[in-house]
Amino acid sequence: MFLKNFKYRRSVSKEMARKIISYNPLKQKRPSILGKKTKRVSDISSKVTQKVIFELNDSLDRLITKYGILNGIGLAAPQINSNLRIAVIQLPKKRVVMINPKVIKKSKDSAVSAICCFSVQRYCGNIEHPKRIKIFYLDEKGKKRTYSVPKKNSVLFSHEIDHLNGILIVDRVKNKLRGLYKIAPKLN
Repeated sequence: MFLKNFKYRRSVSKEMARKIISYNPLKQKRPSILGKKTKRVSDISSKVTQKVIFELNDSLDRLITKYGILNGIGLAAPQINSNLRIAVIQLPKKRVVMINPKVIKKSKDSAVSAICCFSVQRYCGNIEHPKRIKIFYLDEKGKKRTYSVPKKNSVLFSHEIDHLNGILIVDRVKNKLRGLYKIAPKLN
């Protein structure tokens, strides 16, 4: 989840942040799959793949309802304890289901944005990311798609693809000395 202006109470070291990746409102316990690279989807029509897509969409709907976030929110399969390479992102006017997404082009210039993650409840960090990316993926029907991600959404797409590559927010924090920042409002 992307937050533009968040307030923090105290910083947490990277080591401590790894320990607090625990409870998520989407599941009963922390998925052991977080931090591990996912497997490519070979059969989009399989029951397993369709179940993961359904669960990601359902979980995203519940998060949108619970937090009132209408856009700029996403989930990746590892967050619901699946090792498949699938992510779902809610944009203002559409929802993007990405299967086997791959960054095929990224700008040389980067930006630093404050970002929060449902896998690390109540903590945010300043993440460096490319200003623009172009991705290739399959949609839920198996159709090949390329998408030039607008600058305002590049951090969100980069973050969800990071999840699929086994990279967590604690691996990307810009200022390693200050670590992650605890945000004032509780997410759950």
